[in-house]
Amino acid sequence: MSLPSLAISSENPVNERHLDSILARQGQTLRPNEKAEYSLLLKAFHDVTASVAKLHDYEPPTYLERHPSTDVYFSNPEDNNLGAWAWRFTAKDILPNEGILSGKTIVMEDNISVTGVNCLQGTDAFTGFVPTADATVVTRTLDEGGIIFGKVVCENLSMAGTSSLLPRVQSIILHSAGLNILRP
Repeated sequence: MSLPSLAISSENPVNERHLDSILARQGQTLRPNEKAEYSLLLKAFHDVTASVAKLHDYEPPTYLERHPSTDVYFSNPEDNNLGAWAWRFTAKDILPNEGILSGKTIVMEDNISVTGVNCLQGTDAFTGFVPTADATVVTRTLDEGGIIFGKVVCENLSMAGTSSLLPRVQSIILHSAGLNILRP
């Protein structure tokens, strides 16, 4: 992490005991001349994270009246025989739209936020995450006339090297390239 400032607030609670505790838990030691520098970095890290924690969360505007998602459901095995679908729904611009994606059907990967549609993110580690805002790519797709028909599975947190789904997802992608099976 980059620290934008090494100025330490007068309310900063971090002291050398904190540094000693962290070092002991990690089984590490410092030379005596390094302790002051690492203490300064630890104090600065505390101040930066404390100031970020005080900020209001930014949530981009979502245009549910113009871009509603309808018929949201989790695919059952009968209509998801290759396991490619994470969630099925329809999202489109309700206004007449002749954008560059007009009439094109699109699916999003499951790690992309769509308001009101669960994100599985390829893992069971996080459950029940339902975004309250659309990702920019969703808004822009809908603004340009694209029709989103659902979300497809992604690797474990989109980290291909750690996914048990990867061989299955790759075979689905290779299979669907010839058969276009991801069309609703």
